[in-house]
Amino acid sequence: MKRLFVFLIALASTPVIVLLGASLANAHFALADSLSHFRAHYVALLILSLTAAIVLKAKKLTLVLIAAVAAGLWSMYPAWPGLSPSGSARQTGKSGHVKLIQFNTLFKNDSVDTSAQWLLAQSPDFVVMQEVSSRTITIYDQLARDLPFGVVCKFATVGGVAVRSRHPITAQFCQEKQGFVWAQINVDGKSVTLASLHLHWPYPYGQWQQLQTLDADFRAMPRPVVLAGDFNAAPWSEAVARVAGATGTTPVPGLRLTLRMGAGGVGPLPFLPIDHILLPANIDTGTISVGPPTGSDHLPVMAEFTLP
Repeated sequence: MKRLFVFLIALASTPVIVLLGASLANAHFALADSLSHFRAHYVALLILSLTAAIVLKAKKLTLVLIAAVAAGLWSMYPAWPGLSPSGSARQTGKSGHVKLIQFNTLFKNDSVDTSAQWLLAQSPDFVVMQEVSSRTITIYDQLARDLPFGVVCKFATVGGVAVRSRHPITAQFCQEKQGFVWAQINVDGKSVTLASLHLHWPYPYGQWQQLQTLDADFRAMPRPVVLAGDFNAAPWSEAVARVAGATGTTPVPGLRLTLRMGAGGVGPLPFLPIDHILLPANIDTGTISVGPPTGSDHLPVMAEFTLP
């Protein structure tokens, strides 16, 4: 009976190990990058198998599963340094200390007033938005009360990308139909380029092609850059790495399952970590946290940091 159970565990684990192994080639193949977004799920399944193998005292299978779990965890390194970035604690009032909220508003959001009220209640300096549609433009408009400076850029049928700022915008750029907009902002005499990015779904959809199209625009952005968005990609993916490399930024570490799944596409179940904030490597970081559900299938992400 023990041999049967061990065989069944090995049988169930093998395709998961194969998928995890294939995902490690994500720097070279778009399909592998698509597989990489689910590494946390692979590892969770393998941990269950590992637990069963340990209980059954299946030594060889246990060693194989330990190696697979270790490889999976190692490959997810960008999410592990901490649930919040290292650096200083909150320094409200310090020159150049700001709060940013990243929020995919969901183009069909039925609670736009609730979303806007929650955002305003956080007293942010910046709000970076995606899926700004004919419905959710209401959120963008209501933010003008406290964040009077802004720019919207058309993207796709789900809506455009946008930036709202408490501080004056001195320059801006919109790459229509590519989900990318930035605004150069003056904060207490410091200049920073704040960008909103919405990537397509990964392979077999056009995520890598979109990244290739935007590469020159990423590299031309005035530095320093603060970039946030719905990447439709995990923090350890090649997609995120390419954006970071081209913009001179680093993803804020932490595993934040911002995409929620459920009935009608909006629900309480955490599913994927795809909303990210990227900061310059030399930035003085403060706190980062995930906000509550506010009418979208994405949770907002809040970060406080001090500009370089």
